[in-house]
Amino acid sequence: MKLTTILFVFSLFLFANVCKADLAPANAQNTQAPTIQKLQQFQTSNRFAYGSASDATLQEHILKNHINQSIESTRQAFIRLYQSNSQPSKQQLLHILSNGINQIDPNSLYTDDREQVATIFENFLDVIGLESSDGILNTWIYGKEITDLITKPKMQ
Repeated sequence: MKLTTILFVFSLFLFANVCKADLAPANAQNTQAPTIQKLQQFQTSNRFAYGSASDATLQEHILKNHINQSIESTRQAFIRLYQSNSQPSKQQLLHILSNGINQIDPNSLYTDDREQVATIFENFLDVIGLESSDGILNTWIYGKEITDLITKPKMQ
């Protein structure tokens, strides 16, 4: 009788742990659901607009499409990361941000257009909960040399 009781309690313990393990990934996914939902909504609200459509040249249309494809591929990469990882690291998130914005040649845009693109990528930071791009966006907009001058500590 004592052995039966011990086996019964042990079985309950194992069953509880198996159920708990089965629920863990679902709970981890549930914590990421709001971010994934925000990233899915990001698609319609954040698009690069290059001047007026009627005045744009073919080259400008091609550039605009390339920029919007880069934004879309970055959005998809963030969604895939959040779907596959319960809590992505800051390094993983910044890697996706950097890859996305660096698909676009900043020298193909005027400064105000670069700032518009960077603002769209900065909106990704808001969605994923990062406060800073660690210089990725500034470097893309202004170049490494100017970014280094801006961030260099002043000599006293």
